[in-house]
Amino acid sequence: MPRSTFTAMLRSRSALLVTVALATALLPTWGPTAAGAQPEADGTEAALTGMTQIDAGIDVTCARLSNGQARCWGDNSFRQLGDGTQSNAARPVAVENGGGTAPMATITQVSTGGNHSCAVLTSTEVRCWGSNIEGGLGTGSAGSPVNAQPVVAATGNGNLTNVRQVSAGFTHTCAVLLGGQVRCWGRNDEGELGNDDNADTNRPVTVTNLDGTGPLTGVAQVSAGKNFTCATFANGRVACWGAGAAGQLGDETNNPHDRPVLVAGLGGAGSLSNVAEVHAGLLHACARINTGRVACWGDNTHGQLGKGDGPAENRPHVVTVPSNAALTGVTGLGVGDDHSCARLGNGQVRCWGRNTGGQLGDRSTVDRKRAVAMQNVAGTVNLGGAGSGQFAIGGGLDHTCLRLGGGQAVCVGSNDKGQLGDATNQDTTRPVGVRR
Repeated sequence: MPRSTFTAMLRSRSALLVTVALATALLPTWGPTAAGAQPEADGTEAALTGMTQIDAGIDVTCARLSNGQARCWGDNSFRQLGDGTQSNAARPVAVENGGGTAPMATITQVSTGGNHSCAVLTSTEVRCWGSNIEGGLGTGSAGSPVNAQPVVAATGNGNLTNVRQVSAGFTHTCAVLLGGQVRCWGRNDEGELGNDDNADTNRPVTVTNLDGTGPLTGVAQVSAGKNFTCATFANGRVACWGAGAAGQLGDETNNPHDRPVLVAGLGGAGSLSNVAEVHAGLLHACARINTGRVACWGDNTHGQLGKGDGPAENRPHVVTVPSNAALTGVTGLGVGDDHSCARLGNGQVRCWGRNTGGQLGDRSTVDRKRAVAMQNVAGTVNLGGAGSGQFAIGGGLDHTCLRLGGGQAVCVGSNDKGQLGDATNQDTTRPVGVRR
């Protein structure tokens, strides 16, 4: 597919996926989800259970199960469901080994990006499947979509090992090694691989440090967005690299950088610190700060910075609620294409940004420029119970999924490819349960 066509497709809609521990109060009671407009179920469909992590890409959702397998659902045009076919699925299907054999069964973490997905195995190796445009699967070649294959080592001899976390972006992928270094592969036109270069690669390359004198070290977590990447350090600081025209690198410039630069502090003072996690979307990024607040930077066309009206920002701004007070009490964060969601310690979920598919879950399709409460199936603010929760997010389009505390999940938003996993293809502005 020409890059112009692929980019236009990516820009066409926005989404998000969050994983969150919530009580089962959010689970739907099967029936219409909006007056006369949403599907009814017969009540005989069993919920998918045992989910420990969930993530989303373009019209796709994937979840890791407690038995080490993975299930995916939604669009399968590029084999991004990993089931050995190219047929869409409106309910979860098992990710297979590359030979189309029994389900892959040693997965520790899964990430779904543009039109591809990757998983870390107990062996610390990585398997990727789906679109391989510009080498985003890291298999040593580029081109046609493929079933699950191992990511090769930088030399091409053997497989990449010692990986603890992987993040699939739109056409590139990055992984954090056990020692805190980062390897990336795929598209690199904007420097999103962070290796002081702009050449695409179908094998992992080493992300350089801020000075370009050696490898980046001390990384705790990485998030690959559209054509940029961000990472948190063990010391609580954040660095980003790649495209910067919308200010998405957060370094108070709008310049691209092909090696990491530190994200500026709130108000432009120093560098952002005390960060627990960072997530990159289409043209913006957000960080959860250990004080319980969220700070975002980059494009604000749809209110995805959560600061109300205003232009794009090339430095972080605190996310606010409709009263213009800062959003507080945040224990988990997820960022999608042009919207974001945060879980609060009291069990609420607050979302902001683009809402064309109803992905904010507030019973509307109106963009929200400040953080609004996601509603449960009864139409009231979700108070699913307290608890810290754990979020895992990948860039996606206009749907949102939440993993519940009991290992089940609900999704909301657009569903034309079956990405909500409820065995239908009908959109909804309030959560529906993911079925087996």
